[in-house]
Amino acid sequence: MYNPILTIARKELSTLFSEKTLILALLIQLFVASFSSLLIVGLTSLYDPETLKGQTTSNAEIGVLGYQEKLVSLMEEEKINIHYYNDLQRALEAFDRGRIDAILTIPDDIDPGGTEIIRLTLYLPESDIKGTFVVMQIKESLSKFESFVREKRSHRIDFTPITLHVEKMPKKSAKYFEFIYTILIPLLVFTPIIISGGLVVDFITEEVERHTIEVLLTAPVSLPQIIAGKITTAIAIVPPQVAAWLFFLDLTNTHVANIPTIVLHSTLIALTIILTGSLIAIEYPNRSTAQYIYSLTLILLFTTSYILPDSPLNLTTRLAAGSIDPEETLTHLTLYTTIPIILYLSLHAKITRSNYTLRHHISD
Repeated sequence: MYNPILTIARKELSTLFSEKTLILALLIQLFVASFSSLLIVGLTSLYDPETLKGQTTSNAEIGVLGYQEKLVSLMEEEKINIHYYNDLQRALEAFDRGRIDAILTIPDDIDPGGTEIIRLTLYLPESDIKGTFVVMQIKESLSKFESFVREKRSHRIDFTPITLHVEKMPKKSAKYFEFIYTILIPLLVFTPIIISGGLVVDFITEEVERHTIEVLLTAPVSLPQIIAGKITTAIAIVPPQVAAWLFFLDLTNTHVANIPTIVLHSTLIALTIILTGSLIAIEYPNRSTAQYIYSLTLILLFTTSYILPDSPLNLTTRLAAGSIDPEETLTHLTLYTTIPIILYLSLHAKITRSNYTLRHHISD
């Protein structure tokens, strides 16, 4: 049985994957989902190097110029392999050849109980990752040495510091947990949604700019059916992508709770974004103008969504982490179902009324 909406949707799907931009976006998302564990280690180490502590597989090889008994003993306690040098040039040569990982210069006249400023110089490799690993291994020794010096010089303080007693300190959540559930999963879920909204804008405006919509209207199909077919295409590609990315995360030992609910939630949000994009494309049939307004609207929508008890991003995080009860989930899904219904009614009214923008553009 001939169904014009499905026919148009199949036509759009057949040409969709010839879009190089879409293919590139899919490949990027596939890479992020497939190698999430590697990305988590790399990216979290950029904003919090402490996450790498304990992840090293070998002890650092540190070249040392000078000597300070307490500092050296602290470095030995941290299982750091120390190589002594009498000349900085020789140490730099060994450093350049990769024999040592870093160089620490210690002044010979260090007096932990003295009044002078203690200046230590640490030479690190240019590689950010390797340098970070070295810093994580030597940081503990330097911190303990700093505390040792402070204690030695505490007699110079002419007042008694106030001691604070805190009974319960809130525990910090693991950085990996924060990155996975507040950044990685929302990124993978909402990227297909944003792409689909932009696609439906292109679907509609390109038909107008190329005047192919006039040809379509000569067939036994109405303009509302044409728009519905394009919306169907844009929405159809969201659930498989979201499910696939969450599946890849599961393969990399990243547990994601409530996957079916997340897919349903993302589909409802996608429908909201796609209907919004359709309204914009019909009001502004010029592709550049429509995409510009769509981008601004998207920013506004996601910004204002935070006034809700749970924004779409926060709800996705809570669902993925399993920290939300079924009753609350149902309440939010009901809200996100109501919004697309309102937008669809607005879109249908705009298309069917006699003086909508798109018809004027076609007639011109």
